[in-house]
Amino acid sequence: MTRKTLLGVLGGCLFCACGTPVRDSVVLVADSIRTVRIDRDTPTLPIDRIVRHARYIRLETGRQSLVGQPTRMLFADSLVIVVDNRYSPRVVAFGLDGRYRCTYGVFGRGPGEYSELGWAALTPDSERLVIADYAAARYHYYHIDGTFDRSIPLDWRGCSFEFLTPDSIATANFGPVYLTGKGEQTGMLVLSDLRTGEGSQAFPYLFTQRAMPVNPTGGLCKYGDAVYYIPLLNDTVYRVHPDRMEALYAVDVAGIRRPGYEATAEVYMDFIDKNPCFNGNFVEADDFALFGMYAPSRPVLYDKKRGRSYRIGLPERDGLCSFFRDGYILTRRGRGTVVVEMSAAAVLDRVSRMERPLAPEVQALVEGLTEEDNPVVFCYDIVPPES
Repeated sequence: MTRKTLLGVLGGCLFCACGTPVRDSVVLVADSIRTVRIDRDTPTLPIDRIVRHARYIRLETGRQSLVGQPTRMLFADSLVIVVDNRYSPRVVAFGLDGRYRCTYGVFGRGPGEYSELGWAALTPDSERLVIADYAAARYHYYHIDGTFDRSIPLDWRGCSFEFLTPDSIATANFGPVYLTGKGEQTGMLVLSDLRTGEGSQAFPYLFTQRAMPVNPTGGLCKYGDAVYYIPLLNDTVYRVHPDRMEALYAVDVAGIRRPGYEATAEVYMDFIDKNPCFNGNFVEADDFALFGMYAPSRPVLYDKKRGRSYRIGLPERDGLCSFFRDGYILTRRGRGTVVVEMSAAAVLDRVSRMERPLAPEVQALVEGLTEEDNPVVFCYDIVPPES
């Protein structure tokens, strides 16, 4: 998220937060919350010391497969599904070899066509991709090979959604969640039944119970069967269950307190420019969790077995780990593979500043690559340090 975009989002969110707090009706569990402590004694690890294996996928560039900037990346079987709802916009599937496989839907108003490309998510069995068409108030289901399956009514408009079960979803938004034809829902997060269209508010504007207060803005992500909710102006990560919210992680940066809800967007932007704090990018794997950070924009690794935190630093030598994006973690594949993307232009710019001769794997990466090509996907198998 760019600084300009974040400023606009914060302005709207802080405005919404001024409303009257709403009574919460969903249980918030915080008994097993882990504190991710970051202070001056937190050690820094070069990224190439915790990556067991690094590889890349050069996405094939073509008329049907051209994407500007991936906003989501999903993995199903041997496919990597790229969602670009900013520049292209389109949803495209590539093989793990980078070759184009299929496109999910096109703009239009006919069967299988969408008039607005919103969020996209996989069903729990990973056999269908679902696109939210907010303008038409429909969810469009596609088989994983790209063929259209069916559409169902969309009762809740938000910025993101994830499946909790095959027939229920969580919907979140930057501000209130809207009901199609029914006005505004005061809660930030809504859990809904796709069979009946009924939904329930899961969070109020402000709420505190053995965890940090929740602000009415945030996003959803999913790893494996778990759905996570991450408030933007907050340092807590929650897991969403059909009947409760579970606080999992609290990021504690020594000596740092975020501005209160009465702060302006400009005050908040000045704060994150000058202070280290959680930026909302989060990935959980079997043995670790990663937290993106502002100022400096280096992610923090939390070793779940040892309960220790580590800053991730620059690699000790030029190689594929040099393309691990600072502070921006896209997703996870498998049990412990972290996935990020980088534009072809950014890859070439970084390579231009590397010492010669280039490492063989870097030379192979840029062979024939041009600035107009599709982004490159980098996969890193991360293993927490031994001690």
